[in-house]
Amino acid sequence: MQFIFIGGAPRSGTTLLLNLLESHPDIVGFPFEHKTFEQYFWHNGDINYLRENFIKNSREGQQAILSSEYLINEYVRKIRGYYGKEFSVDIDPKLFLATYLNRLSISCGSLQDVFDGLAQGILDSNSFALSKKERLEYFCFKQPYFTELFAKETSKELPEARFIHVVRNPIARYTSAKKRFLDIYGHAKNPVHINRQNTVFAHAEVDVTSYELALKNQRNIGGQRYLIVKYEELVSNVDVTMNKISKWLKLTPHYGWKTSRLGEEADAGSSYVTRRGVDEAAASRNEQYLRITNQAEREYHQYLLTKSKIGKLYGIESHVNTKMLIRFVLNFFYKESLGQYVYRLLTVFNNIRVLSFGSKALPERVKKKNAGLSGAI
Repeated sequence: MQFIFIGGAPRSGTTLLLNLLESHPDIVGFPFEHKTFEQYFWHNGDINYLRENFIKNSREGQQAILSSEYLINEYVRKIRGYYGKEFSVDIDPKLFLATYLNRLSISCGSLQDVFDGLAQGILDSNSFALSKKERLEYFCFKQPYFTELFAKETSKELPEARFIHVVRNPIARYTSAKKRFLDIYGHAKNPVHINRQNTVFAHAEVDVTSYELALKNQRNIGGQRYLIVKYEELVSNVDVTMNKISKWLKLTPHYGWKTSRLGEEADAGSSYVTRRGVDEAAASRNEQYLRITNQAEREYHQYLLTKSKIGKLYGIESHVNTKMLIRFVLNFFYKESLGQYVYRLLTVFNNIRVLSFGSKALPERVKKKNAGLSGAI
């Protein structure tokens, strides 16, 4: 059994790709995002940690949710409340936990052992996954951003692993992320902070560094193991793109891109998608972008992206002038306390400096525990 790891900035289509891949009869996927990469490397493969908090404490990652009936029920309740739609997790938590712990009990706690335990846990505890076990070729995991952040280390420990990075137009991705934030939390139209960082910078930082890391990983790991897929191509022509991915994986192309990990039709996971299946209109969010942002916000956002590689990929241009800077300085003030307003002004020019000149150094910073990005991941 080989592993596929899906990465990309959050809201880039990683959930959609996982569901589409899992419609292939030779692929099974892990149903939640996991935190294996960061937790494993941050804890230096500590076997005691991997047998305890990693798999039993939900704060350590969504993989722990599957080990407890209570945590599964709480997660289902939360998702139903957020999105107002039916949601279920067809997992036997006792079987999942027992299988994982059994694998770790006979191992030294290598990264291979952890992923073997998680994968085998799903195969033993989910009937749909079990039905595909006989012809299984790949087991697929998805984790936005941290997949590309630790791809180099992972590729050395798992030399057969494949990586797929999904890149999406930052305008559409920002719109999707902000719309989801507003839908769930019901904040004001212009939320201005994520973990004490300006919202616009927080998302631009993730877009810039995520794509930069993907390009670097593809060069270092090689195109045979590291593939970059554009979200827009995935949703506009799913058959062509998925056939390309199947051939890259050396699998027979499969045309029924409908069935997700629970045996249901694939769902893009986007707050804009009201029906199941692939939403071709999701490729562009320009109308929604204009509706939920203001002019100063858009100008600042596009300015942060214009010098980056992902900005050039999508033709994002910004024309900075005095009026734009004045608008941004004055904007939001009536929705912020004086302290927040001053804090934002003090950080904004440093934000511009970081993304313009220091983005290559950011990944090394976030590889350290408790020294993460601005909060958009």
